[in-house]
Amino acid sequence: MDNIFITGHSLGSSVVSYVGQQTGLAGVAFESTGIPSSFTAKGTGDNFVNVVNYGDPWAEYASDTAGNSAIVQALPAGASGDFNHYGKVVTVGDKAVQKAFLPVC
Repeated sequence: MDNIFITGHSLGSSVVSYVGQQTGLAGVAFESTGIPSSFTAKGTGDNFVNVVNYGDPWAEYASDTAGNSAIVQALPAGASGDFNHYGKVVTVGDKAVQKAFLPVC
């Protein structure tokens, strides 16, 4: 399975994150919500990347976001949460406009 690479966007990114977690396949997810931690995971996330735009409310649903700051961060090595992004999190976009995407409360 070394020649299989998975990718998805939005809801599809959550699906491919889960598939990567459960199979160990390499891939890229765009704007994933994060997925539940799993004791049956075969993947470590070393070969998987989650790409998130600053301020995206869908992607910030995960536990590994920095509160309500609209900045998604990967957890430190060894840390865990209930609903994290799988793999390495890469944020893209302009930090200066991140609040433009946040809902007004």
